[in-house]
Order: sequence, then C-alpha cells, then structure tokens
Amino acid sequence: MDNLHNVIGWFYSKVPSLLSGLLDDFPKDIFKFVGGVFIDRAYFYIKKKFQPQLLLIGATPGDKWTVYFGNIPLVDFKKRVVAAEESASKQYIYGDIESTLLVSEIFCSWFDAAPIYSRFSPEPDKLKNIVISVGGPKWNKITEFLIGALGSPVKFKDGPNNKGVFLKIKGFENKIEYKETEENNVKNISDVGVIIIGKGTALKDKIKAKSVCVVTGYSVYGVRLAAEYLKMIKLEPKKYGINKIKEHSKICLLIKGNISIDENGEVMPLPLINEENIVKIYEDDFLDPYPYRY
Repeated sequence: MDNLHNVIGWFYSKVPSLLSGLLDDFPKDIFKFVGGVFIDRAYFYIKKKFQPQLLLIGATPGDKWTVYFGNIPLVDFKKRVVAAEESASKQYIYGDIESTLLVSEIFCSWFDAAPIYSRFSPEPDKLKNIVISVGGPKWNKITEFLIGALGSPVKFKDGPNNKGVFLKIKGFENKIEYKETEENNVKNISDVGVIIIGKGTALKDKIKAKSVCVVTGYSVYGVRLAAEYLKMIKLEPKKYGINKIKEHSKICLLIKGNISIDENGEVMPLPLINEENIVKIYEDDFLDPYPYRY
C-alpha cells in the first residue's frame, strides 16, 4: 500500500510540469499546422492558376484525364483493329507504346492524379473530362473521330509513291513527304509529328469532353517527334509559344524532324527540335469538319 501511495504522489508531482509543457507546445503546434495548411493551399492555388503547360490544352491540375492508345493484332500488321470488336484473348502489339509512355509521363507531371488508360473506344458522346489520344487514325479510332470532329488542316496519305503528311490551308496543299534511308546499319526517318488540340468553343456539341489533345504522325516516328515536342514544352514553356497558343480554341502543331534508329531498333538521341521546324496553325485555317477515314 505504501508503494501505491508513493506512485500516486510521484504522478501528482509531475502533472503540473507535464501540463505546463503541453500548454507551451500546443500554440506552437497549432501555428505549425495552420501555417502548413495555408502554404499547401497557396502552393496548389498558384500551381492551378499559373501552370503554363496545362494552358496549352485548357486544363487545370485537378482535372480527370484519359489516355487512349491504339493497337494492332500480332498476326497481321496491316489490318486495322478496334479493340472493342475483338476477343479479349487475342494477342496485340500496342501501337506507339514508347510515345504513349512518354506522353503519359509528361502529362502526369502536370496533373495531380494519374490518368485512366484505355485501348477501347467508347461512343463519342461518352468522352469526358480531358482526352489525350496517342497514335494515328490507322489503328486508333479515337484519333480518327477527333480529327474528323474538329476538322483538320492535315491529312495522311499512304500511296506507294505518295505517302506522308499533307497540309492544306486556304485551298493550297503542301506535301511533307515521309522519307526513309539507311546507312551503316542506321535507319534515318524524316517525318512530321502532329498535335491537334480542341477546347472550349471548338468542341461545342460534338464532343462532351472539356478539351482534347491528339498526338499523332504519319508513322510511329512522327508520333515520337510530337511527344518529344511536348517534352520541350514541359521544360521551356515560354520559349515554345505557350502564351500565344493558349489564346486559341483550336490548334494544330506540326513538328518536322528526323529520327535515327540503330541496328538494335533503338531510337538514337534526338537532335534538338528547332523553332523554325514548328508550324503553328490556328482555328481560322482549319478545314470545315469532315468525317475522317484512313
């Protein structure tokens, strides 16, 4: 019993100093908490308001977004396949997978949350939020639909002696030919990356999404050039004209460049894309919408 009295006496002797310490630290902890919340809120507000890269597509970091990418069957590289129409057991090679990964990495650094990824094509009226479509219309039906709905100054042609990107502005057509050469086991590709963006009034009733961005090209290498340009925008947004681009509701960017592939099929380090190789087209020079078919 004496031991119990000793413990109780010791406890009561320590309570005043314990309470004093808590009362001393409590205001400091509250201040730190409130200050931390304020700083976090201020940071996210500034990020939302002044994120220059997302102004490119009229989005904010908190928006939900979906990345659509195409695919082709393993057994036939020429046949176009829409994933929703095929058996889930079929083996596929995913088109433009490197560019899809690169585009996703870039946009993930701008948005607060990761995207939904899909190779299946919903009905056009099911598209919502921010839509990113990677790959050409040959095997990406979302790209095909978006190009048709927005209207496009760009067409792709795939004839034996007539292949590449065709740019048509105000009735005048300009051909940017796809070229492929090989020297010392290194393949050199000359192609054009294409980025088509629609937002706000450009979408109207055709597309329910908030904004759309198509990253495409004549070949997978053209798509890679477009993705590389987005990476440059990520690093130096002002240098590549974001302030001018963001003012328009409909934009088409053409990125002319060359890609080299070594004997192992790996893309060699890309040369810097110069500003003079970028063609910027705004809504006034778009064709009227037409149903695009590859």
